[in-house]
Amino acid sequence: MEISQQSHSVCPAMSFDGYVVRRLENGIYGQVSKATTDEVVPRCYLRGFDALIDSLALLGQTGETHQATPVSSLEREFLVEGVTQKPIVVHLGWRAKGYRVLQRPNGRLAGIGHLQPARPEASDIAIEAQALVTMQRLYESAGIYAWYDEYLVIASRSKMRMLGHALKALCDANPDISEDVDDYDQIAMFDSEACEWHFVPRDALLTLEGWPYFR
Repeated sequence: MEISQQSHSVCPAMSFDGYVVRRLENGIYGQVSKATTDEVVPRCYLRGFDALIDSLALLGQTGETHQATPVSSLEREFLVEGVTQKPIVVHLGWRAKGYRVLQRPNGRLAGIGHLQPARPEASDIAIEAQALVTMQRLYESAGIYAWYDEYLVIASRSKMRMLGHALKALCDANPDISEDVDDYDQIAMFDSEACEWHFVPRDALLTLEGWPYFR
């Protein structure tokens, strides 16, 4: 996936096979993790590695098994109604404070994302260019470049190695369970090549185009 720094040189929307985090109980898929408090808008991840981190956090806190699931495996009706792609939140990173990722009491890490509105006359499930550019600029502000290519390298390795990588990431995140996840001053992103967390000030969002974000 090549994303130019100039938003006008990116296609208006790019088809993708991202991921969602889905509960798995007795071999049966259940609810997909949502990104809004009213449990309406699903959170989608461009990197399956990020979805894996979130699923491991839920397992550790709740004991419930969750799985990073490709969007292509979902029923089309889940994200598309008629000829309109439903709104989604594109995962950007996680809220943090004092270099610790915040975690909700229900086990979910407190993510932050780009709210993509409904796309009318959508022939496929796609991510809008603005969301891609926003993510790239946010990662570059943290000194992380070629973030998607790095993920593909990890994804090409064995599942056990990728799982171990994600477990280390979650351990290093040192999640802080908080009742008020809106009280954050940093955004955390994981550099899969260097295998370390990067943190940027919360105000970094204000310098990016594409507001509103789910906060």
